Amino acid sequence: MAWLFLAPCFLGFLVVRLLPTLFTFVLSLFNWDLIGTPTFAGLDLIGDMLEDATFYRVLSQTFYYVVGCLVCRLVLGLVLSSIFHRGLRGAGLYKSIYFIPVIIPWAAAAVVWSFLFSQDVGPVNYVLNLVGLPSVPWLTSKNVAMLSLIIVSSWKQLGYTTLLLLGGMTSIDQSLYEVSYLNGATSWQRFRYVTFPLLSPTILFVMITEVIFSFQIFDPIYIMTKGGPAGATRTIGYYIYSNAFKRFDFGYAAALSTALFVIIMLLTLLQWYGQKRWVYYD
Repeated sequence: MAWLFLAPCFLGFLVVRLLPTLFTFVLSLFNWDLIGTPTFAGLDLIGDMLEDATFYRVLSQTFYYVVGCLVCRLVLGLVLSSIFHRGLRGAGLYKSIYFIPVIIPWAAAAVVWSFLFSQDVGPVNYVLNLVGLPSVPWLTSKNVAMLSLIIVSSWKQLGYTTLLLLGGMTSIDQSLYEVSYLNGATSWQRFRYVTFPLLSPTILFVMITEVIFSFQIFDPIYIMTKGGPAGATRTIGYYIYSNAFKRFDFGYAAALSTALFVIIMLLTLLQWYGQKRWVYYD
């Protein structure tokens, strides 16, 4: 009887997740333009990928984006969750406000931020001009465009990170803070020796999920920059899209997708096995 209740969920996972993933792995061994007959290429596409200079460029840009998002979300999430944890007046309202961006569709959020970052009529540059600062080419400069995407992505996911960290903080025994306070520990010492060690399992979970989500980013790049300017915001996800739906090289796009899967898996395993050095479960 239990399997009957699990069957719809399992079938949904099979159709939506598992079968497309297996199909991608198989397709990475073939040359296919969607119209003609697929031709077996073996590992040739993997070899082409390893010799593709553009692949290494978009991979480095993807790592830059992932690290930037992870640092911003963790630092800001720790700050906000610490503030909420101290019993800020109206904390419930503020938590709701911070979580609103999480439930906003990426497409809508990207369109709004494209307007906000507009160089000529954007409110962000208007405010900068009011205080005597020059306009910033947020989405048209090779040096700033990726930073703009990191800002938008951090804003979008900050509520999710904050609530997870806040949940971890509320599970910490408050008597530990009282004892450390009576022993003369400063706020930083209480965070360093009480909060951080006991919060480290939650931080590990946040790091793993944020890395996975960030590597798969596509929507804001497609809407806000189209991978530009001059390819400065082209991540591996957007590069996969370009090869599949612009060049119609579905075999190479599948090979890139397989590489992305392997990279995410290796980074996840690295974080999981690296937890022995800094994560505390006692």
